[in-house]
Amino acid sequence: MKVVGHAWNQLAPSIMPFGRHFDTVLDSMINDESRMTPSQAIATTLGIRLNPLDPERIERGYKFRNDRAMSYIRKQYKKELLEAKTSEDVEKSLDRMTNNIYRLMPESFDMESARSKIHRDIVKQIRKESRGK
Repeated sequence: MKVVGHAWNQLAPSIMPFGRHFDTVLDSMINDESRMTPSQAIATTLGIRLNPLDPERIERGYKFRNDRAMSYIRKQYKKELLEAKTSEDVEKSLDRMTNNIYRLMPESFDMESARSKIHRDIVKQIRKESRGK
């Protein structure tokens, strides 16, 4: 009987009853703890891969990209601050950095507090590094 079952799995189209994909679709409909939802199983049978959206994973990715972009903005500002010759250069650089941050996350942005906090943090970091040299 095992030989017949194996031969059937190998020779019959996978969507026929008791074929591999048919069993996967059936299992997803009957079993609540299945790896796939019925729509995922049917899409897989048709050669389409569906992945359900995981809000936590999306949020982690969003936070990672924001943190990475903020790090780049801060490094760029620090570099511009070190190269600045006048207070006007510092102001221009600060404006540019603030606008970049605003474009990155406009929904949770307080312009004045962001400008002063980031400027203070970077100036502190530059002073600390210059004392360490």
